[in-house]
Amino acid sequence: MISYQNEGSWDTAVGASTTEDFNSITTDTSFRVNPVTVGSMTLTGWAAPSLPHNQIDSPADPTIAYSPFATTHVNFASADSGDLGEIFRIDFSTSVIAWGATFYGFEPNRGSIITAYDALDNSLGTAAAYSSGTSWLGFNLTSGEKASYLKFTSTLLGVENAAMDDAKFVAATADPVPEPATIALFGIGLAGLAGAEVRRRRKKKTVENS
Repeated sequence: MISYQNEGSWDTAVGASTTEDFNSITTDTSFRVNPVTVGSMTLTGWAAPSLPHNQIDSPADPTIAYSPFATTHVNFASADSGDLGEIFRIDFSTSVIAWGATFYGFEPNRGSIITAYDALDNSLGTAAAYSSGTSWLGFNLTSGEKASYLKFTSTLLGVENAAMDDAKFVAATADPVPEPATIALFGIGLAGLAGAEVRRRRKKKTVENS
């Protein structure tokens, strides 16, 4: 995994991407108890101390200290590794090879990290927050890995209240499935090679016996 703290550098590295701005949500929508799906992402949170933790904020309320975005966005809370279950998670309907977003309050002084996992729950690496305030954080998978979901955790100082908007991603392409005609031609080719080998051996035996 290669992590990025600059959106422009990420754009250059991954090429064309899709942006989820969460504007399809038109009223405050909590994912504290039940997951919420927006586009190709499903958000799962936990029963944080109070709202607006773990909810999609629409219309936006920029007066919230850790949520200055002026458009619909995601408020979430992540916790240190000692607080079991207190993790913000994003699952993808289609695996991704690159992902990133604009954050506020997802900061290094709380050890804030994003960990990507594949469909078998193997960790593919982490991207760590690098600055306070508003920042951009993302990653790119360059060795054929595909991320099925992300977990957001803060390893220091307990619960981290943060906000996220304009998530960008590159969906993984499915492995190509051979067309039936291609499989048939491949089989014919193998049969032809086998026949040629049989004829070669018969000819060789005839020569040897003459």
